[in-house]
Amino acid sequence: MKALKRIVAVGALALAATALVAGPASAHQPGAAKKAPLRAISAANLVNAAATQLSVTPEVLTTAIRDSANARVDALVAAKRLGAPAATRIKARIAASLPAAMRWSKAATVATNLNITVDALHTGFRAARKALATARIDAALAAGKITQAQADRLKARLAAAKLPGYKASWGWGFWTGGFRHLPHPKVKASR
Repeated sequence: MKALKRIVAVGALALAATALVAGPASAHQPGAAKKAPLRAISAANLVNAAATQLSVTPEVLTTAIRDSANARVDALVAAKRLGAPAATRIKARIAASLPAAMRWSKAATVATNLNITVDALHTGFRAARKALATARIDAALAAGKITQAQADRLKARLAAAKLPGYKASWGWGFWTGGFRHLPHPKVKASR
């Protein structure tokens, strides 16, 4: 619980700092009100792109992710680290939400469910993230939102970036495509 409170406090502090720094700075830039924030790539789009990279259907990959998440919940119940009512709620969330299923799943179990190695799973998701980011850069260029020079710089940064694999990680500059997942809090026993 303390870790969760700490994460929430740090997140609130970061949000306040961003508002203080970005708010006044963007208010003085011409056209700042017209710029929409960069939207995160949905988990469904990421899984669809990764399925293409892994040569499986999106349904097969989604099933592998949900099966891994459910197996993890079952293991926590068997180890008496999670109570049955909490497990039922979590499994309902896993069934309803692909991002929740991704948070609860483990890369090793997903890879096993797909009969591939963990490295192949990470490589497929890295390639998917790169393909989605490149497509967004190309779409912004085609729409006239960025110049060719800006697109070239973004693509160079993308080529040099160390993208996360299956699970998201902190600190990558574009903050898209699942990169905003929070680390999963430690599960405490509920009885």
